This record gives sequence, structure tokens and C-alpha cells, in this order.
Amino acid sequence: MSVNVVIFTDYSARGFVRYAGAYTIATVLRKHGYTVQVIDHFLLAGPKRIHAAIDKFVGKETLFVGFSTTFMNLFGDYITASRENTDMFQFSNFNEIKSGNGSVPGFTLGIPLRDADMDLIRDHIKKNNPKTALVMGGTKADFFKQKQIDAFIIGYADNSIIEYVRFLEGKNPFLVFKRLDSGQMVLNNDIDATGYNFVESSILYDDSDIIRPGEMLPIEISRGCVFKCKYCAYRLIGRKKNDYTKTAEVLYAEMMRNYEKFQTTLYSFSDDTYNESVQKLEALAEVYQKLPFKIEFVAYIRHDLVHRFPEMADLLKESGLKTAVFGIETLNYESGKLIGKGLHPEKTKEMLYWLQNDKGWKNNIVMHSGFIFGLPKDSPDAINTWVRSEERRVGKECLRL
Repeated sequence: MSVNVVIFTDYSARGFVRYAGAYTIATVLRKHGYTVQVIDHFLLAGPKRIHAAIDKFVGKETLFVGFSTTFMNLFGDYITASRENTDMFQFSNFNEIKSGNGSVPGFTLGIPLRDADMDLIRDHIKKNNPKTALVMGGTKADFFKQKQIDAFIIGYADNSIIEYVRFLEGKNPFLVFKRLDSGQMVLNNDIDATGYNFVESSILYDDSDIIRPGEMLPIEISRGCVFKCKYCAYRLIGRKKNDYTKTAEVLYAEMMRNYEKFQTTLYSFSDDTYNESVQKLEALAEVYQKLPFKIEFVAYIRHDLVHRFPEMADLLKESGLKTAVFGIETLNYESGKLIGKGLHPEKTKEMLYWLQNDKGWKNNIVMHSGFIFGLPKDSPDAINTWVRSEERRVGKECLRL
């Protein structure tokens, strides 16, 4: 049975976890009467299964097929040839990514998609319905300008998506957009979803989302960030503390609904800086204490705030934090100061040791971080020095465990 909208999401290095953006948009569309099918991690399915999904859900009623770019990589040189009749896309070795200029050590955060494979996906969609548009949204939508795409929706799309589908239906001739030289549309006049009542909103999962009992689900806690790190291109950065945070009543109701319908107690928090203030953590802890079950969650944590407000350590642990994703970014002190991460690396290491051993996070809370190589004060020698020293330290820790 075809639907009005199909949304494909990609896979990231964080594993088989759904991501909030697609389900937020699905909720908005469903509230306006449109039928939506979200298909997660579509690149792992391979061409045959993608085409089967298109055949099932794309038909005469389908207005557009969307692609979430948040965890998508579109670098064709990283992939060997794919054919329409293969079960899986053919990827190069992720430990030794091949490019036109030789070998680049490393791995990608998302599975890359070859341009020719996108051609096959577009052709299959258009075969089912030539009028169905292809749309890209998500946090990287303004970086990708794939030729197969009809429209790019930039920023938070809670308002823009409704304006766009009404345009496709011929009901909104006054849609504001710009056209690229290629003729493709770009909707970027409302990147912050002005007027959308986020703090009173919820993700409403549908039976068609095929949620497994007890599955970890994404939930939006806040939007934006109080910081303005130099490398960050996300929306709503530099906002005031505790702005764009959902109300206690809304979060309680959303978690209760998920528990009653899907037995959900595990969450992936969608919040750029979950621990932006002690007051926020205290207010959220009160919400969780009222629940008739114990939640566990993964969240993005600013490590220098835990250093500044050590009471956060117990608040986070007692609230149910199970995985802390720190944004340490660098162990080069001069580079850190330039990008807005000014806590000295030695203090960072001391704090992590304190969390593990003095605050009882060891064996209870997994801690990991992303890092940025190539910052203005970085050099190959400096990076190699601290990476190798950390490898030796981690290796010794593993031996002791």
C-alpha cells in the first residue's frame, strides 16, 4: 500500500539506533493527515531491498520520498561498483578508505552512497510515480547538492515540510524558496521553525514504525545549544540556558505513552548539550523519579561543565545515564582554546578518572568522545604524540580490567 511520504534514514557509527529527526517530521505530517513510512538504515538493505520498499510504499498517492542526511555520506570514490540486481551495496574497506589520491586511513560515520546508486534509486521512484519528488533534509542538507534531488529543506523542517507538501498538492502557490542554477529548490527561509511550539511537542510513534518491545527510542529533550563552538554549524547555537527544553508534563506523558505502548525504558536523548545547567538536570531528574519505571539513556555531555559543577556527576548517574558522549574534541590545549574547548587536557583526564573511580561511573556508565584532527594549532607530530600516549594508557587500563 503506497503512502503520501516515505522517509529513508541512514546508519551511523553509533549503531542500530533510530534517530529523532525523521520521526519528528513523520509526527508533524501525520498530525496534518498525511500517511508516512519511515525506513531506517536503508543503505544497509542493499539495492534489491530498497527497490522492494519503493515498490511497496511509492505509488500514485506519494508526494515525496525524503532522505535524511544527518548520518549520510555521499562520497562516491569510497565505493566499488554496485549493480541493480545485487543484494548489498559494495563498500570499500572502512579501515583503508580508497580515494582518487591514494589511501586515507580512517572510517566514516555513515555509509557512503555512490552517485550511480542514487541514480538507480531515483529511477525506481520515478518509475512508480513520475511526479513523486525526491527531497533531502537533516543537518547536512545544505552541504549535499546531489543532482537526483528535487528539493533541499534546510534547518528544522517542522513548518517547512507542511508548506512544501501543500505546494506539491497545488494548495500553496506562495511557497517561499530559491532555485539553484540546476533548477533544484532550496527551502531555507525558516531554518529555526519560527513559531513551532517545540516545548509542547512530542514524537508520536505509529504502529507502522514497527517498534520492537523494549527497543531503545530517540526522544527530543532540547533543541540548540548555549555554546557557540567555532566549528559548529548546527542551528540555534548560543541560545539562552533552558530555552527550547520540553516541559516536564510533555516529557512525562511521552515516556509514559512509549512505556505503555512499547515497554520502552531505554532512550537515546536528542539534545546537543544535555547537561547545560544544574537546574535543567534537577528538573529532568524530578520527571524521571515520577515515572513508575527506571529509565536508562545515552546523552551528549559537556565535560567541562561536569568539571565546573561536580554535583552533575551524581545527578547524571542517578537519573539513568548509561552512555556519556563527551565533546572533548582535542587534547591540544592551544587548539582547544581556539574552538571553545578551553579545559586543560590534564584536567580533562583527571576529571574522567574522578568520574570512573570516585563517582562510581566505572562499570556503570560508558564514556567516549569524538575528536577533531587538523585544528589551527595542530601538527602531525603533536597529534601522533597524544594519540599514541592515549593508546598506551588505554591498553594498560584494558590489561588491568
